Amino acid sequence: MRSADTGAAGSVMVAAPASLLEAHASLFQSLNASHPNIQLNLRSVSARDAGQMADADIMISNNLPTDQNLIARKVADEPAVFCATRDYLARHGTPSDPSQLRNHNCLTGGAALKPEADWLWRDANGQEQSVTVSGVITTDSMGVAKRMMLGGTGIACLPLGLVMDSAYDFEILFDGECYRPMSIYLVYPANKYMAQSVRVTIDHSLHYFEQLQARFGEALQARSSRT
Repeated sequence: MRSADTGAAGSVMVAAPASLLEAHASLFQSLNASHPNIQLNLRSVSARDAGQMADADIMISNNLPTDQNLIARKVADEPAVFCATRDYLARHGTPSDPSQLRNHNCLTGGAALKPEADWLWRDANGQEQSVTVSGVITTDSMGVAKRMMLGGTGIACLPLGLVMDSAYDFEILFDGECYRPMSIYLVYPANKYMAQSVRVTIDHSLHYFEQLQARFGEALQARSSRT
C-alpha cells in the first residue's frame, strides 16, 4: 500500500505494545516508502502504559486511553485466534471446542508474572464464553508466546495480524470461528495544531487499517483451506 508523497518531513514518535509494532511492521514500511522524509521513532510500551501517550505523537493500542485529552479512533476489530503447531496437536490431541483448552498447556499472559486464569472467547454466534486455562509458561509478550507456540510448546491465543502471514506449519484452531475479540485504536492528542508529518502518518495509518480489516476474513479462509 502506498500513498502519494506529500513532501512531509520531520520526526514522528509512534508508541505501541511490542506485539502491535511487530504485527503491523508493514504499516511503517509502507509509510517510509511513500513518505521517505518522515523519520519514524518506534517505541514499545507495556500494555499497562498504553493508556497514556507520554512523549509520543501517536499511539496504537488495544485499549482506550485513560487521558480524556486524547482522541481515540477505533480502526479495526482484530480477532485473537487460538494457535498450535501440528506437532503439538499430534502429541497432545486437537481440541474440538475451546472448553477443551483446560486440558492443554496454554501459553498464558499477564502483568507482573501473574498468569491469566481464564481465556475469554466468542463463538460463531457472537456468544461470549470463558474457559479456565493453565500452563507451565506465562509471558506478557505476544512475540514470545508466538515463538513458544511455533516451537511446539503449547497453545497460544494470538492477534491474527501477528500470525496471518506466517509460513510456519501451525493451525488456527476451531477454523477461526472461536476467537477472542480485540479492538485496535489509533490515539493522538486533541491539538488544534498538528505537524504535517504527524497528520500524514495518521492518514496513512487509517488507510492501512481500513485495508487490513478486509484482509482478516481473507486470511482466516486461506489458513482454513490449508489445514
